[in-house]
Amino acid sequence: MPENNKTEGGCSSWPIQILVNGSMVAKEVEPRVLLIDFLRTEALLTGPRIGCEEGACGACTVELNGRSIKACLTLAVQADGGSVTTIEGVAEKDTLSKLQKAFVDCHAVQCGYCTSGMIMSARAFLDTVGTGEFSDDDIRHALSGNYCRCTGYNSIIQAVKVAAGKEKAPGHLHADTIPDGKWIGQSIVRREDNRLVRGGGRYTDNYGGAADLHLTIARSQRAHAKIKSIDTTAAKAAPGVSLVLTGKETLEHWQPISPTMDMLDLKLPRKHAIAVDKVVYYGEPVAIVVATSPYLAEDAAKLVVVDYEELPANTDSRAAVGITAGDNALLYPEWESNIQFESPFELGDVDAAFAAADLVVDEEIISHRVGAMPMETRMVHADFNRAEQKLTIRASTQVPHQMRMYMSQVFGIPETHIQVIVGDVGGGFGSKLSVDTELIPALATILLGRPVKWFESRSEWMFAGPAARDYKVRSRAAFDSQGQLLACETDVLADMGCDGAERAAGLGMPLNGG
Repeated sequence: MPENNKTEGGCSSWPIQILVNGSMVAKEVEPRVLLIDFLRTEALLTGPRIGCEEGACGACTVELNGRSIKACLTLAVQADGGSVTTIEGVAEKDTLSKLQKAFVDCHAVQCGYCTSGMIMSARAFLDTVGTGEFSDDDIRHALSGNYCRCTGYNSIIQAVKVAAGKEKAPGHLHADTIPDGKWIGQSIVRREDNRLVRGGGRYTDNYGGAADLHLTIARSQRAHAKIKSIDTTAAKAAPGVSLVLTGKETLEHWQPISPTMDMLDLKLPRKHAIAVDKVVYYGEPVAIVVATSPYLAEDAAKLVVVDYEELPANTDSRAAVGITAGDNALLYPEWESNIQFESPFELGDVDAAFAAADLVVDEEIISHRVGAMPMETRMVHADFNRAEQKLTIRASTQVPHQMRMYMSQVFGIPETHIQVIVGDVGGGFGSKLSVDTELIPALATILLGRPVKWFESRSEWMFAGPAARDYKVRSRAAFDSQGQLLACETDVLADMGCDGAERAAGLGMPLNGG
């Protein structure tokens, strides 16, 4: 057994050698380092991706010694002495494999974040069946461990059949081969698909380097509580830690997030991205830890101790509406109630129409809160150049211009000195329209003068990320004996969460169904 050494975190490190896409990669790693992290940070292969961290989504699928595996469930030391093939090793030089070409021809690619893992699983399936017969259900079963949030899967199933020679590829044209103006109305292959099927997506987590520091957020374990005290002593003393801050310690460095809709009596709180004296949702940031590796940052964040005074949590929107000033369940003491926005309006004599109706239909429709669940969670790579006083942000967002505006307002940096770069986004679906937590790594790089990376875990996304819906709709309709609609009365109770769901669309969501 090789001799082990000590890492910065005090853990043992072991020398390992893995043949990756035909090239030997030899490194020393902690036993806890996952193969997906080894491939991305040590072998510098960004085709395999992190989507769930628990083997559910398949974005990290690679081959180990010829077998398809989930790299987020495999330790790097388990692959020692083995051979790994990633999506980057599938194509032969500049020529796509049959399977990759089929994914392009069938448009089995959209955002591309899941595509690397999907192709690796499909490749394993085709290797298994060989020239034998198979059904669509066989393909579905083989790919059941791979999620795609965009395509709807039908084009993926078609691509597998095309690659196996069971079906002809649909006719698509390449824009480069079509005379100017002749491509209108044609089915054209997207320019980016060739690189996406090779693992060449330009996602935020692909960027960074050895100088990066890594940020982890210590989050509230209470849904509604006052913060009595926060002890960060142990976290500050943890190995590799560069910075630990609570909300109170950040106040002199930034301004609250500005509401974007100051109209129609719409109330939006002026909050900092890190809670100061009170938390209003489970998972709200209460402290941050910046360290030399994501593993060490997570270790230290677990050492942050928060003493809370619990307050009643609002879990029923009907009950929350009745809460008034002086009640401990009131989310914001400066508000008179938990009602963010109320807009009654009426046209015509509704009561008379209902009184004259031959039929009245009365229904209640409830839609629960949902999260968009893109394959790529939120992430930021922030770099502040102190000499030039310029801030560069790489982020997975749908609103780069709005993000630049927020950064300018919060940190007092001119917009002309802020650059927000958005490459490929691994799905958004409206869930990346808000800007709040993204401000935190920007604060860290401004204070430290070094690039800082923040990668939101899937669990963080699920309990603290953006969400929508959660409506209770009571609707009554009046009809005459001929079925003609005479009047309609609708009452919409929209649970907008703790801060209006989205600071950019707090008003629009209950009115347009978003």
